[in-house]
Order: sequence, then structure tokens, then C-alpha cells
Amino acid sequence: MFIWFRRFAFWFTLLGLVVCIADLAGSELANAAIHLNPILSAFLSDRPFPVWLVSAQNPFLDGSSALFSFRLPAYLIYFGSFALVGWFLDSLAGMWRRLHSRTA
Repeated sequence: MFIWFRRFAFWFTLLGLVVCIADLAGSELANAAIHLNPILSAFLSDRPFPVWLVSAQNPFLDGSSALFSFRLPAYLIYFGSFALVGWFLDSLAGMWRRLHSRTA
């Protein structure tokens, strides 16, 4: 029986979705959590990507502010990176289980 709630991918995608919804609701903590994502931070530091990921009408849009108003592609990258990390951890756990089932 395949149970989704036992998978890392389920919990990581759920966490990513909760952080994105909290940021849309206006939580500054969620905005800071989005900035801790290394994939999204790399996109924000390159030249053409901030225009696609951050709203230009934001009064907080200076280089030192963590209070950006994100657009949909930023949320998709954040959600996708969490899903990818969960999938990777599930793959590692599966390899670990297979390795130990052979040696036992």
C-alpha cells in the first residue's frame, strides 16, 4: 500500500505550499524563508530574472530589503525546489532501504 504522508516529497511540497500561501497573506517570516532558498536567491542575483520574479511597483525594492513582493514564477520555483528536495530524499531513502535489505 502506497501511503503519501510517509514520503519526504509530500511533507516538503506541503511545507513549500504553506510558505507560499503565508507569503501571499503578507507574512514577513514567510518572505524571509523564501529568501533562504538558494535556488531562488541565485535567480534573484542574476540580471534578467528579478524583473520576472519580483514586482517592480514594490516600494521596498532596494538591494538590502528582504520584503519583496514576489510574482507567480518565484512561487513556482520555490514550490518546485521543495518538491525536488523531497523527491531526492525519497530516492536516497529508497536506495538505503534496498542496500540494507540485500545485506541482511
